[in-house]
Formats: sequence, structure tokens, C-alpha cells
Amino acid sequence: MKAYLLALEIQEVEVGRLYSSLPLHCTLVHWFWTDDSKKLLTVIESILETLPAPTLFVEGEEEFTGNTKSGPIGVKVNKVTKTQRLATLHETIAILLEEAGVIYVMPQYIHEGYVPHVTHQQEARLNKGDKAQVSSVYLVDADAPEYGNERKVIHKFNFKA
Repeated sequence: MKAYLLALEIQEVEVGRLYSSLPLHCTLVHWFWTDDSKKLLTVIESILETLPAPTLFVEGEEEFTGNTKSGPIGVKVNKVTKTQRLATLHETIAILLEEAGVIYVMPQYIHEGYVPHVTHQQEARLNKGDKAQVSSVYLVDADAPEYGNERKVIHKFNFKA
């Protein structure tokens, strides 16, 4: 099995590239495990053909807890307003992923627990009051995401609606 993440693109990513830290993005579906990546591609593509792309409204800064091989670390993020469009996108994808048999790494961050956010990066960040219009979602994999392994962008999906 491999671990995957779905993210809304804020800064452009390169498909096939390994990243030690992903460019600016908004987490759409937190890490999950599956052994059928081809089924993921079909499921996600079908959803993005029918749902409109969300606009992200950036809120204040917070600190989340991340894990590394050395232990927990503080991770600076900006929360994103959980608009109806964003919540519907997350919920629709989460339900279809479950039907496809995925196992969530941290299920508390799925469905009602979904907390849209943008993690600060060394070279970029968003600020409270910023807006970002999203046009694509990317699928990322990692061998052990809970320990900060490199992430590889597997596929980039564009919204059609």
C-alpha cells in the first residue's frame, strides 16, 4: 500500500517531481492508504468534471503539530474558510474514496473534522484576508508521510465545471 494526499494547487507543481516540501497548497483530503492508484485517478477525475473550483479565503495563522522522525514539531498554517463549495468538494471526494476502499491515516481530519489550511513554506505563504482561485487538484504520494518523507506529485487534475 502507498499513502496519498489530495491538495488544491495554489503554487504550480510539476507532475513526477519529488518535493521535500510541497509548494503552497490547501489540503483537500488528508493522507490515506490504498493499493489501487488507478482507481483513485478515475474517481477523482469524475468528481472534478461536475463540481466547480473553489475560491479560498485565507483566515488567521495557527500552529498545527507535525511529526518527524525526531518527534513532534510546530507547523505554521493559515486556516481557510470552510465554505459550502469547499466542504462539498471535500465531502464528495471523501465518500467516494471510502467506497473505493481507502484507509485514512488520521480519520479525525475527514468529514466533520476537515480543517482546510495552507501550510507556510520557507519561500512563500499566504496572509489573512488573501484570496486564491483554485483551478486544479493534485495527487501526491509518500512512503511514510507521517515522518516527512519526500512527496511525489503523481497526477494533476483540472476542474472542468
